[in-house]
Amino acid sequence: MPQNFEAAIQWYQKAVNQGHAAAQYNLGVLYEKGQVVPKNSVVAYSLFNLSAAIDASTNNPAIELRNRLVNEMSVSQIEIGQNLTQKMMSEKTNVTKIIDQFLAMK
Repeated sequence: MPQNFEAAIQWYQKAVNQGHAAAQYNLGVLYEKGQVVPKNSVVAYSLFNLSAAIDASTNNPAIELRNRLVNEMSVSQIEIGQNLTQKMMSEKTNVTKIIDQFLAMK
């Protein structure tokens, strides 16, 4: 079955803005790998961190990926990612808008 990442990202974005931890994880994976979206470890870390905050269960794979990413990021990138997560948490319905704004600043 062919993969349609463009359609998937649209659905993930809608679900992310509704606070779904699984969608936050899946969108984070796309940013981590640079599939359909620009590769960005800070955004991926932030989405994994947000997902982990919403679902802290051991079943959430975002926790493991976030912890793995930390080993590949600078202290500055982690701090920026944590600040981005805080902004996402305070404006839950606008997570994708926050990501777009962050990427536009780059």
